[in-house]
Amino acid sequence: MKLVNEEKSWLEWVVFALSMVMVVVLIGYLVHDASQHRGAPADVRVILGKPEDTGFGYTVPVKVTNHGEVTAREVEIEVATEEQPSQTATLSFDFLSSGEVREGWVGFSGDPAGLLTSRVVGHVRR
Repeated sequence: MKLVNEEKSWLEWVVFALSMVMVVVLIGYLVHDASQHRGAPADVRVILGKPEDTGFGYTVPVKVTNHGEVTAREVEIEVATEEQPSQTATLSFDFLSSGEVREGWVGFSGDPAGLLTSRVVGHVRR
């Protein structure tokens, strides 16, 4: 049996070089991506608008933003009046992705005059 000793052509060398560059770039990207700090908890913030009379009660616009890096699921917001007797309304969203802004409304039977407070009752980290 006779072995043939052939030199590689220039095209084979070019393909080899491009393949090596692609492998090195991919490994570099994966190492960089793995070293980044990710997964900061969801940071859900609420902004309340002005109450509006609808004729059947009052609605308050609610703007919710997730400033965190993780999606929050089952987000529940509570809006309450500070007057006595206190009125409370809740609003929930199925999910809130990182950087996402969602809007909704909560309703009150009486005029929510005075200061309104809001709080994030809870959410599940995805």
